[in-house]
Amino acid sequence: MIYEYKTIKINPSKSSMIMKPIETEEIDKVLNEMGLLGWNLVSTSVTSSNGSAKALLLFFSREKQRLEELV
Repeated sequence: MIYEYKTIKINPSKSSMIMKPIETEEIDKVLNEMGLLGWNLVSTSVTSSNGSAKALLLFFSREKQRLEELV
């Protein structure tokens, strides 16, 4: 099998100088959209700076379709 991979970065929303937390509804939306496209979530990571979360990284994989399967 051959796999392909995708990384999605979700940033917290900013309200002036204050970082707002990432809403779970936003995460659910991304996960559900990717699932419909055949992607499987394989890992997550949080980037941080000075002890404060800056972004959520979502790592996906799916089996890559071979060229002969597409025609």
